Amino acid sequence: MAKNANNDRPTCATAGQVLSDNRVIDVVSQPSGDLALAVYDGEKVEIVPKLTHEDITYIPRMPHPSVRAAMHFPSRIADQVQLQPVFMKMVQLFCTYVAMLEPAAFLSAACVIAGWVWECFEALPIVCLTGANLGAATRLFRLLSAVSRRALILGNITFQVPMELHPTLLILHSGLSQKQLTTLRACSQRGVYLPSARGELKAMDCAKAIYSEKDDLGRSWGDEAVCIGLLPQNSPVQLSDGALDAIADEFQPQLELFRLRRLYSRTKVHEGSCPADFAGSNFTRELWQLMRDEPEMPKLIQSIAEEQRESIAARRALDPLTAILESIWMPSHNESQITMTDLQQRVNTLLQSRGERVEFGTREIGWKAKGLDLARERSAQGKILRFSSEIRAHIHRLARQFGLTLQQVHGCADCAAMKKLAP
Repeated sequence: MAKNANNDRPTCATAGQVLSDNRVIDVVSQPSGDLALAVYDGEKVEIVPKLTHEDITYIPRMPHPSVRAAMHFPSRIADQVQLQPVFMKMVQLFCTYVAMLEPAAFLSAACVIAGWVWECFEALPIVCLTGANLGAATRLFRLLSAVSRRALILGNITFQVPMELHPTLLILHSGLSQKQLTTLRACSQRGVYLPSARGELKAMDCAKAIYSEKDDLGRSWGDEAVCIGLLPQNSPVQLSDGALDAIADEFQPQLELFRLRRLYSRTKVHEGSCPADFAGSNFTRELWQLMRDEPEMPKLIQSIAEEQRESIAARRALDPLTAILESIWMPSHNESQITMTDLQQRVNTLLQSRGERVEFGTREIGWKAKGLDLARERSAQGKILRFSSEIRAHIHRLARQFGLTLQQVHGCADCAAMKKLAP
C-alpha cells in the first residue's frame, strides 16, 4: 500500500473488493478508456475515479498496457439484470457461433457466470475442452473472452500471469507438461499458493478453461473438471472483432451488476441445505446456493446437475483406479489374495468393455494400487495383494469414497457398515 504524496493518506490500488461497510467496489472502463471504480451500496451504483474509506484512498489497479489491450472491462453497469434471460442468450451464442450442443452450452454458460463471482466458490471447476481443432478452440476462446470476467487467452502458462487482476484464464494447451497440469490443478484450490523466486506467494484460484486436442485431458483433473467436447464447424457464423465488442457491451454490464449484487449479499450464499438433485458435485451444489433466489435459474441448474452426474459417472467408468476397486471387490470377499497379473487382466478387460483403448501393464496397475494404499507383497506367484481384514475394510472405505455402487455381500460386516452409512 503506497502513500499519497499530497496528504500522506495510504493509497490502495484495487482490482475489486468488499469494504468493511459491505459496499462492493470493482474496476470498470470509462468511455475515455480510463479505468474507474464502480461502488455498489446495495441499492445504487456510482462510478468514481477514486474512493476514500477509513482513511484509505482506493484507486483502480492499472494493468500493463498489453494486458489492458487484451482484457475486457465492463464499459458501464446495467440498470437491472435478470439472470435467466442472460443465461439463455449466452447458451444461444455458444450454439450459434461454435456449434455447441445444448447440454454443453448450458455447462459453458454456467461456468462463465460462476467465474464472475469466483470468490463465492471454494474451488471453481476446470473447464476441459477437447476435440475439433486449434482454430475452433481459438474461436470459442475469443467468444468466451467477450462474456467472461477479465479473460486472457494464453498460448502457454508460466505462472507469471497478472493474477492480481483475478482474470479468467483461457489456455490453449500445447505441450503443457504433466507437472504443470498437476500444479495448476493444486493451485485452483482456495488457500493454495504458488511460491515465486522472489519469495512472494501467488494465488491461482480463478476461473480457467483449458483446450487440448487429446480427449483424455479431463482425467488430469478428476471430478473437479467440467468436460466439454467441441464439434467440427463446417460453416460457422462470422465472428468479427466488432461482433465481439458488441457481445461484450451487451453481456458484461449485466454480469457486472450480478457480481456486485451477489458479493454484497454473499454472506447468505452458503446458508441452507442443498436439495439432493443438486448435490452430485461441489460445483452444482455451490451453483444452486448461488442462484437459488434467481427466478427460473434452479430449473436450469437442475439440468446442469444431471449432465454433470452423467459426465462424472462416464469418466469414473474409465478411471483405472475405479476399475481396480471394482475388480477386487468380489475377490476380496471370496478369496484370500489376488496376483497383480490377474488384477491387470481383470482391469484391462473391464476398461476395454467400456471403450477404453489404452492397455495398462502389470507394473502400472501395481503402482496405481499402491497409490490407493493397497500394499502388495512378494510371493512365489509374483506380487500379490493379500486380503487381510485391514485391507478388506480399506477397500470398503475406498468404494464409499469413490461413490461406487457395488454388490453388497451377505454376512460381510464391512458391507453392513457401508449400508448404514449410506445417505
